[in-house]
Amino acid sequence: MVLVKSGRTAAGSRAVSSHTGTLAGSDQAYNAAFDKAGVIRADTLEDMLDYIRAFSTQPIPSGRRIAILTNAGGLGILTADACYYEGLELASLSGETIEGLREFLPDAASFYNPVDVLGDASASTRVMEGNSILVAGGVPNYTFPERAVASMGALCDYGERRSLTYPLPKPVHSDRKMASALLDEAAAKDKKILGLESFDLLKAYGIPVVETGKASTVEEAVEESERIGYPVVMKVLSPDISHKTDVGGIRLSLMNKDDVRRAYHTMMSDVGRYMPSARIAGVQLQRMIEGGREVIIGMNRDVQFGPLLMFGLGGTYVEVLKDVSFRLAPLNEKDAHSMISSIRSYPLLTGVRGEKAYDVDAVADVLVRVSRLVEDFPQVLEFEINPLMVLPEDEGCFAMDMRLTLKESN
Repeated sequence: MVLVKSGRTAAGSRAVSSHTGTLAGSDQAYNAAFDKAGVIRADTLEDMLDYIRAFSTQPIPSGRRIAILTNAGGLGILTADACYYEGLELASLSGETIEGLREFLPDAASFYNPVDVLGDASASTRVMEGNSILVAGGVPNYTFPERAVASMGALCDYGERRSLTYPLPKPVHSDRKMASALLDEAAAKDKKILGLESFDLLKAYGIPVVETGKASTVEEAVEESERIGYPVVMKVLSPDISHKTDVGGIRLSLMNKDDVRRAYHTMMSDVGRYMPSARIAGVQLQRMIEGGREVIIGMNRDVQFGPLLMFGLGGTYVEVLKDVSFRLAPLNEKDAHSMISSIRSYPLLTGVRGEKAYDVDAVADVLVRVSRLVEDFPQVLEFEINPLMVLPEDEGCFAMDMRLTLKESN
């Protein structure tokens, strides 16, 4: 199936909503749904017609290697560039193929991909004739090379999707009764937003969390730090604060009692100055984990498609980098690994320039568990673990912070 979906932008979505009287889902959710169903999405009507022309006349490729035959060197280079951006690979021509080309092409031709046959033909005598031959033979042809490459990319994408298998998600062992009790308690207290205090919800689904304690006074903070063991991290606890770093709500590498006392007082002063109306429930103390890579796992419940999961590099820069991937629940392990490898900065997790590789398998496991959790509890509208600290290979990962939003109870 090839289609065009309008309403990609916020302005377009509003127009769709007002015209049809229905609420349009997010574009990321549509893309995730199309990917899962094997639908080819075209950006424009022209693209859609181009793709249909290719699909209706050509076999589905078994790979992504391309050969370019051109009578103009510049167009060949433009086509090669377009192949790169479309994720296509220029094939290396065999010696046998090159020798075969020499039988038909002039000596001055380029026999390497792109193959340049040189522009020695008259357009008036050859172009129309050539077009008729191509049409009669069922070979799609396009005015510009970029359109041809985009159509070939669509064919290759579909070929890859068709060859994939989609195993059912493995069962996730969880304490659903415990998780349900936690959410029911929050609803009974009319709590809409839960933060670090709901770490037990993650534990109920087997998601590893960092050693954590809570304190409402400076001396309690010292006691919890002594229990956890230094160094520790201190974070403000408030349902009104989403970005703790922005208001001075995080202190790192606290090495002793004096550090904890000093951090507690300065944090309360800073938060009170930046957000004087925020409700402060105390502070959270956590074991300091070093040598890891921060990632983010999130979920937004789409009106039309349900839980839309997100993965990307985490921490304070996630909204700036916007290097994230999306999939619709339910996720299996294959989906989870595909999400992880889809981001541009994936090499930072697998190791670059001699750096260590991180435990990607552990991250995939957490993604599958989060998928199960948000499927089990439709009252969870938004969910976020940021950061999930990923340790080197075979060392696992730990949730360091979380936040979820519940729908209003009737």
